[in-house]
Amino acid sequence: MPANFYNLKPEDILSWPSPNYEHPSEQRTWLPAFAIVWQVVTTILVWARFYLRMTRKAGAWGYDDGLTMFAWVFSIGLTTLACLEGWAFYLDRHTWDVPPFFYWKAAQAGYFAQLAFLWSTFGIKLSVLLFYRRMVKDTVTRAWLITIWIFIGITVGAYIGVFVTYMNICAPLEAYWLAYRFDPVYTTPFSCIQGPSFDLGIAILLGCSDAWSVAIPCLMLRHYQLDVTMKQKIALNMIFCLGFLATGAGIARSYYLWQIAHSPDIFWAGFDLYVWSLVECHLAIICTCLPSLRAFFRYYFGEARRTNNGSTNRSGNRSGNRSGNRSANDSANRDSRRYSKRNTKDSWHTEMTNVRTVKDFPPHSPHSPELHSPPASPFPREKYSPDVVLYPKHSIEDMS
Repeated sequence: MPANFYNLKPEDILSWPSPNYEHPSEQRTWLPAFAIVWQVVTTILVWARFYLRMTRKAGAWGYDDGLTMFAWVFSIGLTTLACLEGWAFYLDRHTWDVPPFFYWKAAQAGYFAQLAFLWSTFGIKLSVLLFYRRMVKDTVTRAWLITIWIFIGITVGAYIGVFVTYMNICAPLEAYWLAYRFDPVYTTPFSCIQGPSFDLGIAILLGCSDAWSVAIPCLMLRHYQLDVTMKQKIALNMIFCLGFLATGAGIARSYYLWQIAHSPDIFWAGFDLYVWSLVECHLAIICTCLPSLRAFFRYYFGEARRTNNGSTNRSGNRSGNRSGNRSANDSANRDSRRYSKRNTKDSWHTEMTNVRTVKDFPPHSPHSPELHSPPASPFPREKYSPDVVLYPKHSIEDMS
């Protein structure tokens, strides 16, 4: 069998139980739903990061954002192929329960899924390293910046080497999947790279790239006083250490990649390989987006908390002002009443002493007040008289 698949022998096929294409004894149907959930979560976080970049709430655009978009696009391809394998190509069952017609189709989808995984993780690891370079560009020594650039170069070289190997895994390349076509049988001569050495080389290269992508920021935060607070440093360390979960998923993926080359039940091992490939790919993208989401929560939830505190303070100030004003007014009224009672007699005596009567002015003095008779009543005498009471000219009924 070609490349990194197990080389089936006649005795392996004879040891298989009788096939059951309609109702297999064991079946795992949750791969498509599993892949879609991961893709939805990743998409939400990636576009939240892009929104914060566009609105300048989490820094400006950088090359790391473009590489995150690149990785996200290829993650969609990986998710799509995982759903296709689960729904149409019978990856959810043992190899002996799969109709032989679907062998070559599953192998073809698996080949392109490996390429999608390769480019998605390449974009994420390069994005992470460029993010570190941008974060510490003016805060660490030149040696650390050179170290980051060296690892960026190693990552680019390793992934290009793996991609070139995948493109030349078989000669011709179509033999990678058409060798499993039995109707009609593929008769073109071909040659392929041996599976165990190929799988071992990929596992070492990708595992090392996972390790240094996570270890570098933790070492830098440990040995350098960056322009961040202690809380920010703890949060960054927690975010970066989440990358070790992706590294663990990569180790599990490498194990099942090795299983495909050593187990006659290729479809069952391929199911587990898809699961851990999805976990590693999407978890790496999520960890890359977490620093931006920290800015999201700080901006929106911090603003909401400030707004709530401000409204609480304002309502408290208003109620306090109302109660304070009411108390102040009551106090002022009590004081004024006391003052008025205390000074009424004195003020009355003073006012009466200062009153000037007519006798105080000489005759024909320009300051002497004119004496007027009482004003005439504005009402007619026949209606209102001080001596007698006469009936009005109009009755009450007429006036109403």
